[in-house]
Amino acid sequence: MAINGFFGVEIITSILYTDRPWENQLNLFWYTLTDSFEVRGDPSCGTHIHFSPVGGFTLAQLKKLTAFVTIFQPAITALIPSGRRGTDWCHANAEVAEGLRAKYMAGRPVLLAWIEGFSDKSELWENISPNKTVAWNFRNAREGGCGTVEFRQPPGVVSNAATKRWVAIALALFAAGIEPWLAYPVAAPTVEDLKIVLEHSASRIGVSHLLSFDGESEQTIPINTLSAEEREYITLLKAQKPSIFAENLERRGGRGSSP
Repeated sequence: MAINGFFGVEIITSILYTDRPWENQLNLFWYTLTDSFEVRGDPSCGTHIHFSPVGGFTLAQLKKLTAFVTIFQPAITALIPSGRRGTDWCHANAEVAEGLRAKYMAGRPVLLAWIEGFSDKSELWENISPNKTVAWNFRNAREGGCGTVEFRQPPGVVSNAATKRWVAIALALFAAGIEPWLAYPVAAPTVEDLKIVLEHSASRIGVSHLLSFDGESEQTIPINTLSAEEREYITLLKAQKPSIFAENLERRGGRGSSP
């Protein structure tokens, strides 16, 4: 469906590896794309970043990451552009998963003990990601899945710099979530607490030069204001759309690496 000569598309990059020149690959991708097309972002657009350690996640890593993103979720959401918060496609996990919400509200010791009690990956994703339309989709990390965790909150991006910025934020979140050095603040983490964690994590994994919190990704050019009928149609298509990236990776029998 064209709107003023523009078509809505989903773009899927190849698998990128952090021990290879992935920034150069994104440079080439964006050069090729913008050489032939004008790219615009609509507020309904989003960026989904899949990541996995080489060899896949262990259950212990998934538990640590689950605890981290749940405890820091309010601060993470505060970093997301306002137009992207609370959309139907990236609700905070605790807003959707009733058990997770109950444990979160019961206090951090109860939450951590509950997460630590998961016996396998299936039990974890069933309780944390009852569907894929949450901020952190753990469903692909199940046994037999493609092996990734998907961060779905970033906004749509229309430039190379914005892409790298959100990849850097996602990688810093991922690295902080699975590393043992992290000590949680006694009180609920603030945005400033999160920024300190991300800056430290980004420095450890070599992406500090890409990390920023200036909100530049909010500066997109809307294609047009969609009618209620058009938005209803797009919502229906999204609900029926398979995860092409995950399905392709599963067919290959491989495991993606960060990002």
